[in-house]
Amino acid sequence: MTGIRRDGGARIIDTARGRVKAGEVVVATNGYTDKAIPFLRRRIVPVASYIVATEELPREVMDDILPRRRMMSDTRKELSYFRPSPDGRRLLFGCRPSFLDKDERTIAHGIYRRICQIYPQLRGRRLSRVWKGFVGMTFDRVPHMGVYQGIHYAMGCNGNGVAIASYLGHQTALKILGRQNRPCIFDDRPFPSMPFYTGMPWMVPIASAYYHLRDAAVRPGAAINLS
Repeated sequence: MTGIRRDGGARIIDTARGRVKAGEVVVATNGYTDKAIPFLRRRIVPVASYIVATEELPREVMDDILPRRRMMSDTRKELSYFRPSPDGRRLLFGCRPSFLDKDERTIAHGIYRRICQIYPQLRGRRLSRVWKGFVGMTFDRVPHMGVYQGIHYAMGCNGNGVAIASYLGHQTALKILGRQNRPCIFDDRPFPSMPFYTGMPWMVPIASAYYHLRDAAVRPGAAINLS
């Protein structure tokens, strides 16, 4: 989507492949909100998070590191999160090992060191894949849904998108259809921005460095079960 404009009571959505006309438009771009809608871009801070997949591991190793095959996280400020792959044969591990954004190959070395801190028995095991994505943070750390100039939005999942995005999407659909039995708690809240912030996340390395320093000042937290 490159732009949205009015056409009577409807909207015209311009895209790289043509135009779409719709009565209702929902923007749910979260960490990928761009300059097409400046109001929303100024309220979302995209933060890169990186994930690796290990090589296939023997069953006894998976039984050792994740005996119940559950999703896990630790208690760092710059937290790590990890779980088994859907087939249960690899460890998927995500974190932000550096306060600076770097290329995926370089970042993978930092993630490997973090894995070995938590699971020393995986030292010597290879990583097979690495990739990154952007989570959408908000200045008040709260998800938001609402309407801006007739356009619905649902975003600001703050790293919990699997759960929150599904919920916000469902609530937005109910709202459009007029089927809500009560307003959503995340609907129509003040959606703060920051002076001079236009969508370029210049503050992320500063905040990330601060969190890394706080983590370094204390012993890394033990892994906790999230499921």
